Amino acid sequence: MIQMHNLRKVLFIVYFYLFFFVMFNREFTPFGMDFRIIVGFLGVILLLLGIKDIILRKKILKVKTIDYCIIVFFCLSFLSNIVWLFNGLEMQKHQFTIIFISYGFNFLSYLVFRLYQKYISVSHLKYAVLFSIFALFYSILIAYMEIDIQKYIMSGCQGFVKDLSPNFLGGIYRYSGYAEDPNYASLFFVLASATYIYCQKLQNKKINYAYLLLFFLGILLSASKTIMVAIMPAICFILLKNCKFTGFLKKIWIPVIIFIPILFILSDFKLFHSMITMNQRFHMWEYALDLFKQSPIIGNGFTAFRSYAVTVNWWYVQCHSTIFQMLSETGAISLLLFAIILTKNLLINNKYLTFVTVLFSIYMITTETAYHVYFIFILAILPIVVKECELWKKQSSSS
Repeated sequence: MIQMHNLRKVLFIVYFYLFFFVMFNREFTPFGMDFRIIVGFLGVILLLLGIKDIILRKKILKVKTIDYCIIVFFCLSFLSNIVWLFNGLEMQKHQFTIIFISYGFNFLSYLVFRLYQKYISVSHLKYAVLFSIFALFYSILIAYMEIDIQKYIMSGCQGFVKDLSPNFLGGIYRYSGYAEDPNYASLFFVLASATYIYCQKLQNKKINYAYLLLFFLGILLSASKTIMVAIMPAICFILLKNCKFTGFLKKIWIPVIIFIPILFILSDFKLFHSMITMNQRFHMWEYALDLFKQSPIIGNGFTAFRSYAVTVNWWYVQCHSTIFQMLSETGAISLLLFAIILTKNLLINNKYLTFVTVLFSIYMITTETAYHVYFIFILAILPIVVKECELWKKQSSSS
């Protein structure tokens, strides 16, 4: 039994590090191998071992209300695909399969972290994030030096994007490295900065500002304007922690942040129409609402928006919003559960979790996130990690 216990612990720690690595470095594909396959395979093994342990020891797993919300959210998401039988759209099976597997990977990740949360520690969190973000920065640096990272550094992408807007250092390219997209890269650098500061404070250690400077340089090169905008309200939430109004704000923040973009579309709001990128998104969101009306309760299925976009705009493209993605593909009930879960995150008294949740809530307005690894991490895994880290701090203080 002791040996099996140690084996499960070692396997989970390996899984823990790999989880963060594939989250930050999605396009690290040595010899064409997608590391998410390895992480998923290891996750299945851990899930089976965990279930076996529960059965053999006749353990009673404490299931909380938030667990039910998350489980029902994913069940409804998968159930939405039944509508593919009736929606009249043409499915691109390859893309559908990728998204379906991604949702499955996210659900599996949540179950594994939930079963093995007692093995989470502050040190593992810090070093897993640092190791992963340094790999991402390395890939961006290589791309910045104009070295072909696809050929020499084992990546599935070029590592940069020639965009309509330059990076914050004045170059004509925005860099993504292994993150695939510059917006993802900016999110990860901010997330890594917040995580590092949080871990250092928990361990009562000094902050190495060289690390933060490096992360800041990564943000300048990846240059997500959405992330830069989102940082300000996230910081404000932290500064307003002791204000009485903050409690009310936490309860209404997520519903309001979801409702406002929908209201803009319904009212044909013209303010952002002069901006090319936002104007494109507004048209996409209008298409998403049109599709939502066809099956408002459970949605139209994964990638349904992409297929619908082809019929109205001759362009197979995502809708660039988690809100409208859920409305059109997984339905109003899933969006409601999503709002409840995120709001629960905000109500937890933890500055780090509050900062990341507010940051994500703004970021996801103009980005599809539900099938990405960072989605399940921020939505459901991060609260588990924070709980275990806070427990570790209490135990360290009492000993």
